[in-house]
Amino acid sequence: MRKAVITYKSISPVILTSRIESALYKGIDFSRVASNDKIQIIYPFYSHDSRNLQEKSNFHKANSYYIPASSLKGALLGKLQYSDIKKVEKKTSKKETEKLEQEEISFRSQMRFRDVEIEPENIQLHNLEKAQYLYREGTIDDGNKKITEKKYNAPIWEAFFPAIQVEMLKANVEFQGEIAFRAEENEFIETLNRNFKTTERKIANYIAEIENRLKKIEEWALADKKIVGELSDIKKKLQGFQGKENLIFLGGYKGILAGLTNLTILKKEQREEVRNGFYVDKDSRLPYGLVEVNYTIEEV
Repeated sequence: MRKAVITYKSISPVILTSRIESALYKGIDFSRVASNDKIQIIYPFYSHDSRNLQEKSNFHKANSYYIPASSLKGALLGKLQYSDIKKVEKKTSKKETEKLEQEEISFRSQMRFRDVEIEPENIQLHNLEKAQYLYREGTIDDGNKKITEKKYNAPIWEAFFPAIQVEMLKANVEFQGEIAFRAEENEFIETLNRNFKTTERKIANYIAEIENRLKKIEEWALADKKIVGELSDIKKKLQGFQGKENLIFLGGYKGILAGLTNLTILKKEQREEVRNGFYVDKDSRLPYGLVEVNYTIEEV
């Protein structure tokens, strides 16, 4: 048996919530948010505390929070690598492909993750922030051979649904977890490195898509150049993490660009989701959920 001691550091805020299932509502679960009376709904971070049906009390933090073991496992090991298996399907028999799948499942079954406790002072209540209206269809034919431009909202980067706030782990917070495993050490390390490489590709996706948007926005000749500077800031910040080989994305609201490794083969619905905009934290200038990982392994 081996034990990996994992030290995580949030580079940008991390959002971990069951959303609708655990949402807290003004007038039902809390009377108001003291810092912002306009807040109607709160998506809480994972906690064992119950804060439901406290309509006479102001919203308050839980006594303790945690990151579920399942969330850590998924973020650290990545998705089941069936995509890699599919690449060799043409060169292998169905039986051999099934064997690869079973080996992957067997490897993951040998991992034992634990929930990680998070101190309340490391949790913040904040709006989600999103860069939107970054895409346009161009011109259309009105049927009379006249080219008519559609009217579009100006690109913005601001609070998304201002009446909703989310509890999230602050940026620059370190926390530690342990993994017990029976697999070979080199197999474990290879899996981590493969997932770190996947994160590198996802960061490259963000940079490429932002570069594309900047080019288009310049073509639109918008009077308001604020969004150009903001997108340039995000791009520059992301470029600072290129080549780092110990990063993962953890939690929700990372956006589809943090879930794809190849932008050239998007399905129609995936392309539409990309067009909906990017969730990006204004303070860190980064997508939500970017986390640095360091680890040591020992025999137990």
